Parts: sequence; structure tokens; C-alpha cells
Amino acid sequence: MNTQPLVMQIILTMIAMLGLERIVSRLRARQMGLGIVGIWFFGTAIFLLFVWRPELSTRFSQMIGIGRGVDAAVYIAVAILFYAMLRMLLRLERQENLITRLVSEIALLKNDIEQKK
Repeated sequence: MNTQPLVMQIILTMIAMLGLERIVSRLRARQMGLGIVGIWFFGTAIFLLFVWRPELSTRFSQMIGIGRGVDAAVYIAVAILFYAMLRMLLRLERQENLITRLVSEIALLKNDIEQKK
């Protein structure tokens, strides 16, 4: 068994560390809550565990009925991305509705003020 780290393992670890640094800086700037930061740290820890111990991802994938660890990682990533996209679209739709109501109320108030003049 080769114990030398692969170039890709080092690159992926550096990317993960840069991502964590950005998350921590957003936490310090109070742009992100502690719960979300915890989720990102947990996800990054799992990611790095699978990067440095790929046999664990293969074992996990076989437990859930998928042949290779990479396949399981891709399936899970696609599912998470679809879920995140759905949440973002729902949030965007809710904001659009709020903006529409706000503009309508402002227009009605403006109309009332002009009629009272």
C-alpha cells in the first residue's frame, strides 16, 4: 500500500481548507450562523475523510447498494445540489411575492396621500 499522498489529495485538501477559511471569515463577520458553519465543518470533515481514506467511501457505497465510492459521492452531491437549488428557488419566489406586496402597499399609500392633498 502506497502511503505517499496523491497530488489530487493535496489539492482537494487545500481547496477544502480555503473553503473553511471563507466560512470562518463569514462567521466572524456575522454573515453566517453557527449552525450553518457546523454543517459545513461536518461536511468538510466527511469530504476529507473520504479524500484521504477512499476505501471508506467504497465501503459506504457498498452498504447503500452502489458499487463504487465515487459513484455514491456523485449521486449524493447531485441530490444535495438539487435540494439546495429547490430551497433557493422557493426562497426567491417568496421574496418576489413580498416585493410585489410591498410595492402594491406603497402605491396604495402614495395614492391615498395624493388624494388627501
